[in-house]
Amino acid sequence: MDLFSGSIANLAPENLYVRREHQTFRLLPKSGAVVMSTRTELEPLKRVRSRRGKAELMDEIGRWTDEEAVFKGKSLWVRAVRAWCVGGDAFRDDRTVFDAGEDGMGE
Repeated sequence: MDLFSGSIANLAPENLYVRREHQTFRLLPKSGAVVMSTRTELEPLKRVRSRRGKAELMDEIGRWTDEEAVFKGKSLWVRAVRAWCVGGDAFRDDRTVFDAGEDGMGE
């Protein structure tokens, strides 16, 4: 089953976004209730420009469990993100889209 019906062009850095989610828990003093809030931010991958920002992004991706990586579709887009963050080729042809290399982070 092919879950990616797009083209390699859709995986170019200018078409990718970094999604960050921040969760906060607060204890309300009068009622003792706990309130949870979630803030989600989307940032174009192309805006991650600093060496530090790129290194932090790759480090975060590298810490994901196998289950989390599968859930987030890492094998599909990791080569494009890695190419943006550390350099190198993202894809050669349609057959290399899902080949993330032995360590899951590219060749």
